[in-house]
Amino acid sequence: MAQIHVTGVAGQQYAQGDAGYDDANYQYATSSEGDLHDMHPGLIIQPNPADAIHDIVQTLKYAKGTKTAVAIRTGGHQYSGASSSGPANILLDLQHAFRDATDRQLLPLDQARKTHLRTSVSWSLNEFNSYLGSQTPGYFVPHGQCYYVNLGGHVQTGGYGPLGRSFGLLGDFVTELEIVNPEAPDFKKIINRVTDPKMFYAILGGSPGNFGVLTHFTIRLNCDDDYKGAQGRKIAWYYEPRKFEYLLGQLAKISDEGNLPRCYDICVNVVSKSWKGFFPWKELEDRLSDDYDRNPDLPQDDKIQFYCPLIAVFAQYVPFEGSPPFDKHVFDQFSSWFHGGIDLPLSNQKLDEPVSKIYRNWLTPVHREFDHPYVKRTYLTNSTSLSTNGWVTAVSEQVDKIIRSDNCYTSCQFQYFGGQHAQFRNNADNGTSYSWRDSTFCCTMDCFHEDSDAAREFARQWQRENDLIAHGDAQTPGLYSDQDRRVLWGSYSKEGEDWSLDATRDYYFEPGEHSERTKYKALQAARASADPDGIYTPNVFSVKRSESSA
Repeated sequence: MAQIHVTGVAGQQYAQGDAGYDDANYQYATSSEGDLHDMHPGLIIQPNPADAIHDIVQTLKYAKGTKTAVAIRTGGHQYSGASSSGPANILLDLQHAFRDATDRQLLPLDQARKTHLRTSVSWSLNEFNSYLGSQTPGYFVPHGQCYYVNLGGHVQTGGYGPLGRSFGLLGDFVTELEIVNPEAPDFKKIINRVTDPKMFYAILGGSPGNFGVLTHFTIRLNCDDDYKGAQGRKIAWYYEPRKFEYLLGQLAKISDEGNLPRCYDICVNVVSKSWKGFFPWKELEDRLSDDYDRNPDLPQDDKIQFYCPLIAVFAQYVPFEGSPPFDKHVFDQFSSWFHGGIDLPLSNQKLDEPVSKIYRNWLTPVHREFDHPYVKRTYLTNSTSLSTNGWVTAVSEQVDKIIRSDNCYTSCQFQYFGGQHAQFRNNADNGTSYSWRDSTFCCTMDCFHEDSDAAREFARQWQRENDLIAHGDAQTPGLYSDQDRRVLWGSYSKEGEDWSLDATRDYYFEPGEHSERTKYKALQAARASADPDGIYTPNVFSVKRSESSA
């Protein structure tokens, strides 16, 4: 196959075999899906930041003229490699394209006296969060936890994060989108709920990169001064099976009851041995370091690497107008464990700061959890029986199984999103297409395995068992959800399952009334309108265009 090259592009171009190609091609999923999902684009283009729009326009014109597909990445953290493509196609890498002063600007107050931010897709969540918190007063919006996820894919897939229950998703706060239009005089198209509601709907919740090249968006901000009295709690425990089961059971019970005020967000995490600085947590580091000093039998070569598995609970209270005052009992039930006596955590750090400052504590300053290939799962459910139907015990046994493994590692997260007061649910039907907004609980169970056949099979078998517990099979009912609900940012395919989004659409998008797949049909129509030439179809994990235009 002849090498692809786009004339008129001032930025870097890397073809297969070029020096620098492998580094430019690396994404989060490369270790696990690189060959399976053909993450080897024929050409990688990194637009020149001095005139990135020009390079993008040249790329799109070339793609249209040669019928070449274009994949788009900003941070490259899509779990199954959907932000890449194969040898016949182009990868447009925007992670450094839009990063000057004009690509991140606070806007004047609107008529409702709300502050907005126009930002590019090229900033990482760490940079985005730091910028908002550095203002006076500080600002915040809900978003994810990983430092190195960038805003482009994150906002298009929702922007799930620690404040998902009390505030909703990052995308719920978007008011305007900017995509590249090669035919416009300024090469720009502005999209909002008024000018183009169908495309606004499609971009915010449809498959990222299927509807055009998103470069910037405008978002409504929340101000620290409007939420005085916020509190947070970071609670860490040495991992013990019964302790984890108790804490998960407490969270499941709260979820099932469904009446916790909107003010609270709670997440239970468990991580394997040899985790490296997942959380910026000096109090915990000091305590663990002291424990290591007192126990010479523990490995001493890198105390900050922490060879012990840990449980971490993140909890936050944000006051709203008319909301009940802070109830310390909500947090206290995660900071003590009674089993014939009281057991106290390693660390119980109280955070009495503005929301923007508390938020920094939930971010994880690592590129990836473990430096190994993985098999991942993220499950949603609207169940209200998790605390009573055996799910807590079954999942706790699964977690313990991998914690005790010699060649696999896990990072699991269990977060309560639901209840009658949850903004995750109440923000539905706001002009976006994010799916499964009636969900009550989100469960992420990731297995990283050493590069051996035995470890790989252990990881796959562990996830087979998790799938059975979650959704059951023809003989056994699932304990977690009656539906297989998945998220685009955490997409996965089971062994033997078609990876294409069209084949798995009912897992990612609600079927709609009378099973007519009304949401997916709307996305298909938007794709046909936005991409009549099919250049935004870099792989099979793409919304299929309407049959009449495909």
